[in-house]
Formats: sequence, C-alpha cells, structure tokens
Amino acid sequence: MNINFRDKKTIGLMIAAGILILLTATIVAIFFLFPAKKIEIPDFTNKTKAEVETWITENELSLDQVLLAYEYNETIMKDQVLTQSIVGGETLKKDDILTITLSNGSDPDLIVTLPDFKDMTHDQIEAWFTENKFSDVTYEYIPDPKIKKDYFIKSNITETEIRRSTPVLISISVGTESVGIEIAMPDFKDYTKANIQAWGKTNNVTITFKEEASETIASGKVISQDPKSGSTIKTGGKITVTLSTGKGATAIKFDGKTKKDVDAWAKTNNIKISYQETYDNKVANGVVISNTPNSGLMKSGSTMTVKISIGKPNVENYTNKSKDSFNSYIEGLNKKSANLKVVVNEVESDKAQGTIIEQIINSKTVSGSTTVDTGTTITIKVAKLQSKNVESKAGSSYDDFKKYVEGLGMKVGSKGTDRYSDYTPGYIVSNDTGSKPVGTSINYVLSKGKYDPDVATFDGKTTSDAKALIDSANGIGAGWTITFSAPEQNTSVKSGLTFGCTKGSKTVSCKVSKGSPITVELKENMSESDFISYIKGLGLTANKTGAEYSDTIGSNNIIRNQTGSNFWPGQTIDYTISLGKDPATQTGTFPTFLYSQFKGTSWDLQVAAVKSAFAPNYTNIAFEEEVTTLTDDRPEFTVVYVSVDSGQENIPYNQKIIVKLLVKK
Repeated sequence: MNINFRDKKTIGLMIAAGILILLTATIVAIFFLFPAKKIEIPDFTNKTKAEVETWITENELSLDQVLLAYEYNETIMKDQVLTQSIVGGETLKKDDILTITLSNGSDPDLIVTLPDFKDMTHDQIEAWFTENKFSDVTYEYIPDPKIKKDYFIKSNITETEIRRSTPVLISISVGTESVGIEIAMPDFKDYTKANIQAWGKTNNVTITFKEEASETIASGKVISQDPKSGSTIKTGGKITVTLSTGKGATAIKFDGKTKKDVDAWAKTNNIKISYQETYDNKVANGVVISNTPNSGLMKSGSTMTVKISIGKPNVENYTNKSKDSFNSYIEGLNKKSANLKVVVNEVESDKAQGTIIEQIINSKTVSGSTTVDTGTTITIKVAKLQSKNVESKAGSSYDDFKKYVEGLGMKVGSKGTDRYSDYTPGYIVSNDTGSKPVGTSINYVLSKGKYDPDVATFDGKTTSDAKALIDSANGIGAGWTITFSAPEQNTSVKSGLTFGCTKGSKTVSCKVSKGSPITVELKENMSESDFISYIKGLGLTANKTGAEYSDTIGSNNIIRNQTGSNFWPGQTIDYTISLGKDPATQTGTFPTFLYSQFKGTSWDLQVAAVKSAFAPNYTNIAFEEEVTTLTDDRPEFTVVYVSVDSGQENIPYNQKIIVKLLVKK
C-alpha cells in the first residue's frame, strides 16, 4: 500500500485541531456550569480591624488583593475603618485591589501647648492630659508640708510646647501624709490602665507604664507587673506595669529586598519606616542592606530603621567652581557614608582665589561626573593668588611708597602709630615685607622726625613722672635717657620735685629738690601719739629709741627728742618716752584683807581671786602649796598664809608677796 506523506500531514493537523476544539468546549462548559465565586464587598464603615481580617480569611483573600493602610485621626478610635477604596455592595473582581484605611488613633507627634499646672489638682491635671490624648504620663507622690495634698509640685518638662508622645513626669503633693506604709500588691491581670492609675493615686504609688506587643494578650491588658502580685510595696514607692498593644507585627530581615517590599510590609502591619540611605560598593542601588529590629514582635505604630543602599557614590566635576562649595558637596555625600577624602594642592593662578583648577580621581583628570568606590581620595588643585616680594621702603616718601605697592598689584594697608626716627616727618619708617599674595594690603608706619623734647616740661615733676615722659617717647622710637642729681636744697621747689632740667645728646638731666631745712623743737611731756603727729606734719619720720622711768614725766609721754633747724623731708627724728615712776622707789599701804574672803573652788580660781584683791600695785605674787592630809576638814585651796599683813604700811610695790594655798594629798 502506497502512503502519500502529504496526506499524512494533513490528517495530523486535523486531529490537533479537533483536540483544541474539544478542550475549548470543555472550558466553556465548566465556566457556565461552575461559575467563579462572586465576592461582594461589604460596607466597612465603623467596622474594626478584627472584623476586616475575619472577612478576608472567610473569603480566602490574600493581602496582595486587600491592603490595610493607616492614618492618624483625632475622632475615630484606633483600628476602626476610616475609608475603603471600593464602596460597599460592589463585587470584588479578580484584578481589583481593595484598600481599607484604618484609624491609627491620635497623632502622637502633634504639638500641644501646656497650661500652667500651678494650683491645679491631681484630678484636673489628669483630666487635661486625657482630654489632650497624651500617651506617656506618670504621676509620682511626694510629701510636702508647704503644698496641699493632691496639688501640683513640679514637672520634668521645661518647655511650653511638647509632642503628645513626650514622656511626662508630674509630681503631686501628699501633704504631710506619711509614706513608707507597707501595702499588698494586687494582681493587675484584669485591671484596665485607668483602674491601675486609680489604684496608684489612692495609695500614693508612682506607676510607670511600658508597652509591648503580644500574640496572646489582648490590647490594653497587663502583660507583667513589677513587683509581682502578692508581694508588698510601701506607699510613696514605684512600680512598673507592662501593657499589651495587641498582636503587633513580627519583624523580619529585609536584607536583599527592595524599598517596595519594605513599604508593602510596613503598610500592612502599621509599622513606621525610617530609611537611612547609605552608599555601598557591593549592594545595588535601592536594595536593603540591613534593618533594625529584624526579629521579634513590634508593637503597632512603632518604627523600624532600614539601611538602604544608594549604590556607589557619583562625584560631580567641580572644576572652575569654588573649593568651599566642593567641600560642602563632599560633606553631603559623606553624611551617607561615602567616606570620600579630599587632598587640596594650592597653585598660583590668575583665576580667583579658591577656584578649583583641576579635579583628579584615581590619578586621572576628570571632565564630568565619576562613579567611585566609597573611601576614594579626590585631589583638587586650587588657585591661590600669585605672590611677590615686598621690600622695605624705609626712608621713602608716602607717595613713592604708595606707587611702589600699587605697582606690585597690592594695596596700601593700615597706618600704624607714628614713630620718632631720623627720617623726615611723614616719610616711611617701616612696612610689611616678604613674599605676599597679589592683592594683599601692606601696612606701614610714618616718621614723626627726631625727638626734640622741651626740657621745661620735665621741671616740677616727681622723678617717676619725669621718667614716664621719656619712657612714653621711647615707646615710639625716641631712644633717649634721663638722669637725676642728688637732692639739694631749694627753698622755692617742693621736696622731691625736679628743677633746672637740661638736655644733651639724647639725654635729659634734672636736679631734684630736697626743699628747705626743717626745725624740730623739744616736745618734753607731750604724749607719744601727739609727738608722732607733730613730726609727721613736718614731713619727717618719728623713731622711738627707748623708754625710761621718770619721776616727773607721765607714762607714755616724751622725755626727750632730737631737736635742731637743719632737718630735711623724710629724715628720721629719734625720741624716748617715759615709763612713769620707778616701782622700786614706790611704797604704799598693803590692801586690807580677810582669809575668808578668798572663795576660789580650784587652784586657778583662787589664784585669780588673790591677784584681784592685791591689784593694781602689788603684782609680784608667788603662790606655794601648803600640803595637808585628806582628813583635814578645811576646804582645799584655802588661803592659809600671806607674807605681808593686812593693811601693813610702807610696803614697796615691787616686793615679792608669798601666798600659800591648802592642798590635800
């Protein structure tokens, strides 16, 4: 049998076409007999996140088709639906994406102005923070006798405007109420935050709240407390309570993922993302390098930090731009970990100072932007002004100096203090010299000519004032000296002042007056203080050379002093004073006394009593012990003997008096 291969190919095509028609018919039949499930979107207004998640689960929808977004809202409670992208009653089609926006509660970063809490009560303060939706307020209770119980004492906040999320510590007075009383710690497991705060307020206990996500404990419920229930705490103490924020989200590693991946995960899980862009030689632009945290539970609304690569740094060409602008540009790149280094080489140029003449990367001059590795060193050649040597123009006229400076392409600068010199007045004494950049201001000093003092200005001066005149002139180049002769008599010039000044070769010579001679009279029997005043008034100095007994001159009065009419100002005058009459030549009647009048109860007190009784004339007293037995009935320290009788006459004032005191041993 002969087979035509062309007919065989035709038969194969017919069979394939028949199979295709059969499959198409089958699919159409299945579509009409078993139509796809229609999902009607409900109206989620006022629904909760939990109700939305239940609907997603029941309809076997993926989070790629239903997206959850969050917005802060001041009126709608957290996790309640705000809007939906497809209205209720519509059917969710295969390619539709339904976005449901939930309330994230009040904005914690909203800035609020604080009132003055002074004179406000605990209840008033607590009500204000609740009304203004602050999330982290702690109350501590402190005894204070000056502030009434339950009234405000102080706060940890010094600003007048703060964010709602700012941790606030308010100190409340418990008045004179005692603290430190032991109380039992309750189990806060079934307490609300408000219940716990009320318990702390009642018992004067400071409560610090912390928040953590939990897979098992509902939002707002207590996860843990420290101290634990059943233990004791003292009033005025502090406790920590950790509250659940609900399931939260489980942090994952995003290494190698894109920003789009991170944003989608964050939007679904209500997590804030803080991106840190950084240059990286190995990780491509837009790819995540690392994230923190990358494991564990995160509470809803918390922040994850994501470090994302922006690839290798691209360095722009700054040729013909300023060095300062280039440094600012590099500083901006380095804030993102470019770690670029800059080497500056200054070269003389006719371009403006600080202009970049050449930019070199990897030993090559660049003409455009260049992608480099992090840590690369960039060399820039920067224009500096051309320098020229400035010579000293001392002895030149000002006009010639000005022409010279301007001829160098520089400017005449500031004039210093004029100085004395051998140059013509108004001529240059000195100027800035050495290598200077073109455009520099050259400072200078002009001559005052030679110093030629008027000697009359030195007469009638103290030597220090006269020397100061020369020193002042020498400070600006005079180079003169001044000499003074030994003081000599001059009845017309006050002592210590100059006269007869003359000048020679750069020297002023002055005489110094010692004035007119002074007469000093004998001031016998004048009090010492009056004598010193008298001598001082004459311009002299008093010098006491001794003191003597005298029967005629009163005590501390002058017995004798130097006299004469040829003393000079400042000279010393010697004098001697009287000690009064010599006690060795004086006698008197010894004081009358009774042994019983001495009542001292100790040795020292008895000695003092005896000395007081015999004063003021009889002071040379010697005290001795009269030893007796302990059985002696006389009081100890009794005066039992005095070497001079009571009222005895003609007793010398300097006579030694022996007094014996009874001592028991």
